[in-house]
Amino acid sequence: MKDGLAQAIEIIDESRVAAHVYDGSWRLAHATAAQRVNVGTEPAIGAHVLSTEFTDAMTAGGTVSREDVAVYGSQVVPFAIADDPGGREAVRAVADPIYHPAIDSAEPRPMPVVWTAVLQVRTRAGQRVPLRSLIFPVAGGAVEIWLPDLGGDLLAMLTLADIGHLERLAAVTKSARRPSAILFADLEASTPLARRLSTESYFRLVRRVMRAVDDLVVRHGGLVGRHVGDGLTAFYPAELCGGEEAAALAALRTARDLPPAVVAAAATVPNAGDVRINAGVHWGATVRLGAIMTAARFEVTALGEEVNEAARIEACATDGRILASKALLERLDDATVAQLGLDLEVPYEPLADVAGAPDKARRDAPTLAVRPV
Repeated sequence: MKDGLAQAIEIIDESRVAAHVYDGSWRLAHATAAQRVNVGTEPAIGAHVLSTEFTDAMTAGGTVSREDVAVYGSQVVPFAIADDPGGREAVRAVADPIYHPAIDSAEPRPMPVVWTAVLQVRTRAGQRVPLRSLIFPVAGGAVEIWLPDLGGDLLAMLTLADIGHLERLAAVTKSARRPSAILFADLEASTPLARRLSTESYFRLVRRVMRAVDDLVVRHGGLVGRHVGDGLTAFYPAELCGGEEAAALAALRTARDLPPAVVAAAATVPNAGDVRINAGVHWGATVRLGAIMTAARFEVTALGEEVNEAARIEACATDGRILASKALLERLDDATVAQLGLDLEVPYEPLADVAGAPDKARRDAPTLAVRPV
């Protein structure tokens, strides 16, 4: 039969939480995969929680400073002294000098049933954010679990997010040249629609439509970009989708699934009537894609001429149409084109010749070849 420490390690590994497990002498027995990612370096297995070795390992990845580790670790000192048969002197002998003042002044205290504290960490983008730890004793040691320092309502909101989408977001946090399929979409004739409906009803309509559209983007492996009013952008990096053809296909499938999804969402709002969505899909061979993180938002965006071209394509896709660029469609092989039921005989036309093309499209991308899909 496994001892308490081994059982604890098995359980927390299955839970995917960020956690440390310590033995009865406050030496690190285990760090979960999530905690290794949080810290950014390999853990100092076997090192005392207050030792220089442990502190160096915690700070080597740059996510935690020595000062913040010292503040947090000093609060563990009373428990370490109480649990060590050698008492204060034995703990001082293994401790990093940053803990000596706390060790010299602390009164030994048994570990309570549950203890909690906050550690400041630094994100990849450089912001300082708080993580809350929960430490509780188990047979043979203690478990330290790390959680976002958020209230229940905020945590509940986070659980609504798709885990796969969050993982894809994490993969593109740093901006880089990322060949990607690009999708722009917005509601057709939204201004008359907004005037006809009450503001509350129109808000409900936009929220339900955007939720349906986001679900499609996520389902097809894309990244939801910025929402602006009743429009949105989405990106399908080749590196995340399994190659250029897969990325182009994912964007195209999303676009073709939009109309029925929007109709179904609009049907739940009384008096919404006939609601259509316009979309444009394009290929960005040179776009720079990454995340913008501030105190108020986290969003993926892409910059480059091809992003502007995608916006112009969508602006030409009136009357609920979907327009795709030649650059995107020619990344699909013949078998895929046939599977999609696309007629190869349908000719492309330059944006400048598309009926109803706005002046911006005629000016910025007049020769860009597109066709309805």
